[in-house]
Amino acid sequence: MGPKNNKTDFTISRWIFPLAAVIWFCIAFWAINWVGESKFKEFDPELRLSSQMMSLSMEAELVRLLPASVAQADLGNIASDSDRANGTIFHLTQGACFCETLSESHKNTLNEWASSKQIAYQTIDVSAMADLRRFVPSTPAVIVLNKKRELVYLGPYSTGMGCFQSSGMVDERIKPYFQNSAVELHATIQSEAKGCYCPTVAPL
Repeated sequence: MGPKNNKTDFTISRWIFPLAAVIWFCIAFWAINWVGESKFKEFDPELRLSSQMMSLSMEAELVRLLPASVAQADLGNIASDSDRANGTIFHLTQGACFCETLSESHKNTLNEWASSKQIAYQTIDVSAMADLRRFVPSTPAVIVLNKKRELVYLGPYSTGMGCFQSSGMVDERIKPYFQNSAVELHATIQSEAKGCYCPTVAPL
């Protein structure tokens, strides 16, 4: 009976890992489809940001609302004195947003790159900042300023399924500018995008 039982146990264990892999694949496939169907939304569904873009003073008003210096805890090896940084990345969140969890890997990768370029970064909760929400219709979102506090980028990290990736739209816009001093500044405001976003509460 011993050898037969051992053979049976071996046969069962041989199928456990393939079965577990199939189950994991099914769950992952379901999760991705669920996100695709229920969470993929327009970044600017009420055209809040689009309407702000029509104002000539939009960029100045936006920059005025952002901190002039960045918290030391988020700076890594860069001093809190903003004059020493080559720019600043503001990660915009509001909490209790599933999509912000998905973008966490992208955020961390972007911060690693920023540290290597002496660019400061900080996370801002826009839920308590009504004035800033005029320019931030959804999260997760990013605002990037250069050394002179001029706007480089405003918009989401990525679009579509790129929300799960560690690089995307923001990287394509800001990295050429910060990596090549010959590239002229042309601020990118990305209001037209569709992906995993959570709308912010419109200011009164």
